Amino acid sequence: MNQPTATGYAPVNGMEMYWESYGAGDTPLIVVHGGYGLISMFGDVIDELAEERRVVAVELQGHGHTRDIDRPFSYEAFGDDLALVAKYLGLERVDLLAGPSAAVVA
Repeated sequence: MNQPTATGYAPVNGMEMYWESYGAGDTPLIVVHGGYGLISMFGDVIDELAEERRVVAVELQGHGHTRDIDRPFSYEAFGDDLALVAKYLGLERVDLLAGPSAAVVA
């Protein structure tokens, strides 16, 4: 996996969500891991996607670089968090690629 062009933390719902950006393009693609995942689980897929567009990879609450907070896990909260990361990064419209969750794989 290539090195990101930018990294950082977005202040979202009482936490600092970690993100990495790769490539460039008009409609960014937000890539998010499934349950118990990290950005690294996408490996070379991010590099391939970033050949033609900007890819922003995010680590959700309690995963990887993003610390946990005192809040139950829920898909609704994760969706809200991702929308706020996009807003923080100034992205008006994005596509989303979500990795499989442990619940789906199990």
